[in-house]
Amino acid sequence: MAEIKYEIVKHICVLSDRGNGWTREVNIVKWNDSGPKLDIREWSPERTSMRKGITLTRPEFLTLAKYMKHINAQDLTDGYRPQAPKTEEDGAGTGSATGPELTLIKGDELAAASGE
Repeated sequence: MAEIKYEIVKHICVLSDRGNGWTREVNIVKWNDSGPKLDIREWSPERTSMRKGITLTRPEFLTLAKYMKHINAQDLTDGYRPQAPKTEEDGAGTGSATGPELTLIKGDELAAASGE
């Protein structure tokens, strides 16, 4: 297996501490000489080992950031039961009982729309 090269360009925050030295972190990381990406994963105390995580390109990050403001923290608690979206027959206009109607768009379309 080829060696994975990485450079933590910028540390953003520690999301949680596992109590054994490993931390779940948000960082800007360059992987294998590619461009910087937003990275969320667990790291060993010396940052010499990591577990599986997620990386987001700039367009993916912009798309996620746009929709994050529509997430209610209450939705992330135990016992959350999503409501079925209302239909026009139910008398619903735009949106639903849980918030505004969201349309999926590609990250590069968002960047273009926001002037980025």
